[in-house]
Amino acid sequence: WRCMASEGEAMPAGGARGGLRTGGRGGAARGRGIAYQIPRNTLALLMIAQVAVVLPYLLHLSPWLIAVGLFCGYWRSGVYQGRWDYPRRWVKAVLVAASIGGVALTGVSAFSLEAAASLLILAFALKLIEMKSRRDAYLVIFLGYFAIATLFLFDQSIAVAVYQIGALMLVTAALVGLNQLVTRVRPLESLRVSALLVLQALPLTVVL
Repeated sequence: WRCMASEGEAMPAGGARGGLRTGGRGGAARGRGIAYQIPRNTLALLMIAQVAVVLPYLLHLSPWLIAVGLFCGYWRSGVYQGRWDYPRRWVKAVLVAASIGGVALTGVSAFSLEAAASLLILAFALKLIEMKSRRDAYLVIFLGYFAIATLFLFDQSIAVAVYQIGALMLVTAALVGLNQLVTRVRPLESLRVSALLVLQALPLTVVL
């Protein structure tokens, strides 16, 4: 892709060795900064995808789990807008302990599908509020894929399948945007590429 130009292409054409030595550290630091940061538009896509992935579980899991997921998304949007800060370590520890305790108090068996899905949704939601780097974003995206697949253990209807294709496109669009090494990602272009990838994969899905 054009947005994934190599470092060599990004360097000035007339840069001599001496110039590269002088600005090498600064250029490397800037490169690491761009590679480390999560593009703002990609972050917005990822938060929208989280809502789309979590909502169908409202029919199968305790409502408070969905409320936790939506609250974490709201908190992350506050961080995104600069109104709130990332949670401190002790806040994260309290949230994790309270979430596990809440799952235990819902009355589901410790090794049941509902318990496993509940912990997956909680991990998906809680990871979102502490997400700072691209590496964290990749983990959230992979958790989103697992959450999409897990829903089919509860419901395999055509309506759910069509809805999940849309959710899959949103998560994949966030993945596409995350791999664009620029600070300004075009969400519509990411969605177009995502839709193309998913539609190309559908025939193989039907065969399997």
